[in-house]
Amino acid sequence: MDQIAIQMPEQQHNHFATPVILSVLAKAMKEAPKFSGTNHDDVEHWLFEIAETFDIIDLNSSQRLQLIPLYLDGEAKNWWRLNKDSIHSWPEFMSTIANVFRGSDQHSLSFHKLNNHKQRSDESVIEYYNMMIKLCNQTDPNMADTSKLNYLQMDLKQSLQNDVFRRHPSTAAQFFQVAQEEESLQTIVRTYAALTASVFIDPLKSKAEPEASISSVQCSPQKPSARPAPYHQNSSATKSYNPPHYSQLTNRTHTPKKASPRCFGCGKVGHFVHTCIQHPPKRACYRTSPSLIYIGVFVNGKRIRALVDTGATHSFITQGTLG
Repeated sequence: MDQIAIQMPEQQHNHFATPVILSVLAKAMKEAPKFSGTNHDDVEHWLFEIAETFDIIDLNSSQRLQLIPLYLDGEAKNWWRLNKDSIHSWPEFMSTIANVFRGSDQHSLSFHKLNNHKQRSDESVIEYYNMMIKLCNQTDPNMADTSKLNYLQMDLKQSLQNDVFRRHPSTAAQFFQVAQEEESLQTIVRTYAALTASVFIDPLKSKAEPEASISSVQCSPQKPSARPAPYHQNSSATKSYNPPHYSQLTNRTHTPKKASPRCFGCGKVGHFVHTCIQHPPKRACYRTSPSLIYIGVFVNGKRIRALVDTGATHSFITQGTLG
């Protein structure tokens, strides 16, 4: 890191002179990935990572070429030693090393993905943009910004294309900004439409459904009793009609009171007709069946009245016949 600071211009060095920033930059430089050139290494991914690190430090082209040997290993480092004199700029380095260590199959795969990737309906603008830029860099590290813009616009989903095209973005960065703004606007419109629809639907539901009480118990007015309205004990003889009472909605479930009994004989409450003292029930007189025969007999010197059981269901001999 000290070597980097020495080679920076004075103005740039003062910009990064604080100890905290120097510590962060030193850590970023130390953790930057290395490239060895094996079949398992992805040269496009490595170029993207190392270029991002150099962008943070704000290194120019010559400074990047001076530092790049620190991040090469194995066959990639041997290649650099043999070809460094013919490479004079950072874009030239990126293009050359990508062509050397990128297999034909890998390049074909990246190109195929770039030409066939379409923004999904559930894919956000930032996800789509990052994926497309990554595929562009993998296909061609030195791809022109206009080419990236064409890929981005061509594969954008239909719901955003018209609005984005109307604003004519001229760079990939402008495309990203415009597409995000249009995406946010569409999200707001959909949310507002959903809220508006719910406002119109809820009143209809509330009219169709009965209202519930505070305790979520549906309170309905009491049904009038099938019996006549009760009189008070001290009421006059004049009968009056008592309208049915409807209880108000309360927090507790209403328990209807039982009506007092009413006598249908005298019209007073508190007793039934069979216990009414003013209209006692008529007692039935039970007469002895004429078919029963009683005779006088003596038992132990006492005369008693005995019933004669003939065993027949009907008898034509009555008590009067016997005298």
